[in-house]
Amino acid sequence: MVDEAVARARGTGHYGSVTGETVDVQELPFADGSFDVVVANHMLYHVPDPRKGVAELARVLRPDGVAAIATNGRDHLRQLWDVSMTVFPTAQAVDETDEVFGLDIGEVILREHFASVELRRRPDVLRCTDPADVVAFITSYPPGDAATPAELERLHAEVARRCDEGGGVFEVAKEVGLFLCRPG
Repeated sequence: MVDEAVARARGTGHYGSVTGETVDVQELPFADGSFDVVVANHMLYHVPDPRKGVAELARVLRPDGVAAIATNGRDHLRQLWDVSMTVFPTAQAVDETDEVFGLDIGEVILREHFASVELRRRPDVLRCTDPADVVAFITSYPPGDAATPAELERLHAEVARRCDEGGGVFEVAKEVGLFLCRPG
């Protein structure tokens, strides 16, 4: 992904000096105050220790810089979680990433490392008109990725039912936000 991003940036003809490397956000190999802007786009919930990652982002940011950090809220894709719970007895009620670094806990962690933290919420709705797309998404992660033929049949039926209830549209709420953080 990094190589592709660098190639695309250079391919524009405007950013020939762009470089990229894969690093661990918990141990960034950059000097203090190296960057005007740092971006963590929907990734801190994948980090073993998000507090350590945020501390590193704050460390490498210049005193007048900004960190742009996006994440999800507790109700993000709630309707998909509801379908999963209806079909799969072991499904979770919510996406656990919210408990690791979602909008609520994320703000707490960010305020530990930045003097200014501003949250900009971006509520939105996915309007799914093809039930196959919904089924494909739900079967792309556990427990749907190991669904039995009987569970797949129930899943298809449940998604079709919800689409029918919505007049051919299955609406899925998105709860996302962007934190703009400044050192001081």
